[in-house]
Amino acid sequence: MVLGESRGILRNLWLTNEEVTAIELENSESVNYENMTDLIAILSTQETASGSSASRVLGGLQVEWSSGLNIYLRAGAAVSYQGYYLQNGTWSFTALAGAIFSVFVGQDQLIAVSAPASLQRIDILEIMPVQTNYNFKPVNFIDPVTKVVTSSSVNTRQSFDFAWQWKLGTPGVATAPTADSGWIKVAEVTVPASAGAIAQSNILDARDSDLWTTAPSSTMYKEQRAGTTIVEDRGNYFSTVSYKSVENILQYIMQTLNTYGSVTNTPNTAVKRDASGNIFVQGGTFSGTIQANGSLILPTQTSDPASPAVGQIWFRSDL
Repeated sequence: MVLGESRGILRNLWLTNEEVTAIELENSESVNYENMTDLIAILSTQETASGSSASRVLGGLQVEWSSGLNIYLRAGAAVSYQGYYLQNGTWSFTALAGAIFSVFVGQDQLIAVSAPASLQRIDILEIMPVQTNYNFKPVNFIDPVTKVVTSSSVNTRQSFDFAWQWKLGTPGVATAPTADSGWIKVAEVTVPASAGAIAQSNILDARDSDLWTTAPSSTMYKEQRAGTTIVEDRGNYFSTVSYKSVENILQYIMQTLNTYGSVTNTPNTAVKRDASGNIFVQGGTFSGTIQANGSLILPTQTSDPASPAVGQIWFRSDL
């Protein structure tokens, strides 16, 4: 990961008897956000930052069904390489290829979704950073010329929070709306017409971004590195040793095979998809009906198994 010019660990330098202005004090606080953003960016990807780089999720930000038409956005952090919000103490978004901004979601957020009346709709969930002033209280001010002291109530603290936005798609259109500039897209959600609830299978979050209908892979999880268990792209590769979660992989298998039923799993199950799109599962149990879009290939044998399991199927090529 290569940061842009003038990036890295920043700090302010104060000299003895130096007169400090208000803007310099504001800048001294803003470097904390910039330093944290740089750290998130370095940990998230090994590629050089550019305007075409995918936004990266360092951790969390899963979008999960809660109940009815309610979903959770889980706490987490993400970084974008398409602009910046903070410059010389001023908070305002500027689009710039290779510039960096980060978003920190400190708590899980419960979000209520409305269902369309007649036609299915694909919505998106996106997040952006927000600078918030707080701790409003009286403060004394000294006039530098007259030395007269006056009092006024002002905010004395500042936080870097976040805002979320649920952007509605067009009913009946099979693609989601595009994300707004300055926001990071974290999910696409298919909302059926007149639905009373949203199934988890209708939610594609950053872990599934290669399957999004609009701007696929515009947001991805942090890159896989040696010794980690985080998988960057569920759509193309699954580690046969370690992976993010059993539930995520099995959900993808059910979507790919058009499987309806339940799936159970045992620890250390190897799951992998080859270059031709074939999925291999070694271990674990499928229950329900499997409807394969392509061919269902059975094991070929020239004799019956010595001790076949109940329900086992095989193909005798010698008959």
